[in-house]
Amino acid sequence: MELEELKNRWSSLEEQLKKQEILNEKLIQEIRQTKSGPLNVLINYTCIGIILCILVIPLLIYVYTNSYFALFKTTIFAMGGILMVVGIITGIYNVLQLKKIDFTQSVNKNIQLAHTYKVNVKKQSIYTYIFVVIILLMAVIAGIMSPNMETWRWACTGAAIPLSTVLAYLEYKKIHKAKTNAILKSLEELKELEEE
Repeated sequence: MELEELKNRWSSLEEQLKKQEILNEKLIQEIRQTKSGPLNVLINYTCIGIILCILVIPLLIYVYTNSYFALFKTTIFAMGGILMVVGIITGIYNVLQLKKIDFTQSVNKNIQLAHTYKVNVKKQSIYTYIFVVIILLMAVIAGIMSPNMETWRWACTGAAIPLSTVLAYLEYKKIHKAKTNAILKSLEELKELEEE
């Protein structure tokens, strides 16, 4: 009698364990499907940045070819063009790196990819911001060297420096850093669930 009761309990526990495993698998699948939102935001945002860089290049060429600029101002336009080309290249690279993150694959590999992306974007942002500051300072110097610089141009140049600084900070903090941290948090949650 006791042996039969023990067998029944054992099979009941075994059934509950199987149900728990099935529930955990379904939960993990659901998390994998719903947690990819920040990843998609980063990919879309980077693609928009690539498109904007592509659109700015013809604009720079148009302005440059329809006006006469001395060597100093030509250098500013060339640096702007270089910045756009580098933006396109790094944007494509970043999208390819983000596409490697797959919530249905190994969590540890995805965590490593997300950390690598985070470090790369931080470095890219620092170099880009330094380059933009150099271009803006050169624009100020060009304005000082120009004897007939209009007031509205001074106002635009003066507003561009603090505005670009604030926007660059917000872009990095609110988009790249926040979304990367959200991806890493989701991956850590997945890792904990898989370890249970």
